[in-house]
Amino acid sequence: MQIAFHNDFIIIDHYKYPITNENINYVFSIFQNIINQYYSPTYDSQLIRLADNILDINNERIIAKESNDIYSYIEASKTIWSKLQNFKIHHDFYITTIDDKNKEQYLINIYKQNNDIYDFDSLKVLKIKKETLINYFIDIENFYNQILIRIDSYKFNNLFQVKAYRNKIFKSLKDNLEKKENIINMFDNEIEKLKNINHCRAVLKQCIGQNFGFSKLHLLEESLIYKIDSYIN
Repeated sequence: MQIAFHNDFIIIDHYKYPITNENINYVFSIFQNIINQYYSPTYDSQLIRLADNILDINNERIIAKESNDIYSYIEASKTIWSKLQNFKIHHDFYITTIDDKNKEQYLINIYKQNNDIYDFDSLKVLKIKKETLINYFIDIENFYNQILIRIDSYKFNNLFQVKAYRNKIFKSLKDNLEKKENIINMFDNEIEKLKNINHCRAVLKQCIGQNFGFSKLHLLEESLIYKIDSYIN
């Protein structure tokens, strides 16, 4: 066998640590494991194209080795090493964004479960929803800011997809900051309105109890009246 095909043969010698056939084969095996795990129609389209390209180059490398074409083998080896490094950078970033999306969706689900006001919501329920939403906005703002800090310190933050992702996160942060005031104000207004309603009903109830008003209320209406201290808490 030609020495160029040996595991310890140096393919690239201008790195701090020379790259041998063994290095390339090892990194390619990691690449294969990633592809076996993630390759699907839902996988990032850019990574799919890059993976297909790497597999094609690997076939060229195998053919060159089998045909004892040393020059083509070395050139294919150099190319596949560069492609494998590029793939790792993009895949690692892709996995990070998947984790971000899962965390973001978890927080958004909390918002969706609490941002609506219904006619049957009690004062207690409204206050709980408001407090939950306040915590949501704190958590989501911290979450987006942490992502922005991470991206800004990322070694490859000049990549197009990294810049695009940063812009997306920044827009989401801005949108939430704008939405925060409106949604909290909406709950404050509804809480205040319900307090006034409860107060009026409680006063009416007291008057009735002391014969200052009607002696009887419709059962449904009476069931909706709170004690005076119900709107204070």
